[in-house]
Amino acid sequence: MKSLRLYSETPMTPERCVSDYRPEELSRFQEAFKPQAERFRRNQQTGNIVLGVAFLSALAGVIFPVAFVPWFIGGFIVGLLVYLALLILSPMPDCPACHNKLDEAFGDFCPECGARGLDRGGLLRDPACSSCDRTMRRSRTRGYKIRACTFCGMMLDEEGL
Repeated sequence: MKSLRLYSETPMTPERCVSDYRPEELSRFQEAFKPQAERFRRNQQTGNIVLGVAFLSALAGVIFPVAFVPWFIGGFIVGLLVYLALLILSPMPDCPACHNKLDEAFGDFCPECGARGLDRGGLLRDPACSSCDRTMRRSRTRGYKIRACTFCGMMLDEEGL
């Protein structure tokens, strides 16, 4: 069933939500998610450092003599390529309980607090949570942290992604 998700455009509806799991199952899912979250955060931090170094290299190409410009531009291009590779190689992890992508779409649960009752919004209105009063803005960057799965409500990571 999981292999069919490659061709699906909409997330799968989970068979069970957070209230259907026993406490030991919840802790097992959270432990399984910890290494994925750490790897995702580490790749994001590395990507940000590489991108910063790439832009500093481009800036150095403007400041230093013309003879060094090709080296700095080459450093900038290599930095951008490494950054893009890190983005491609570190996608958002899946929920260990329902196996949906955490940033794919919005379900019934708030990604910030995990409470049921997320208003999914509409064409001109962003999704909002009535429990924590957060608005999930749709823009180039995410204005909220993903702490819980929006489809099954599983609280995955207190720090958030």
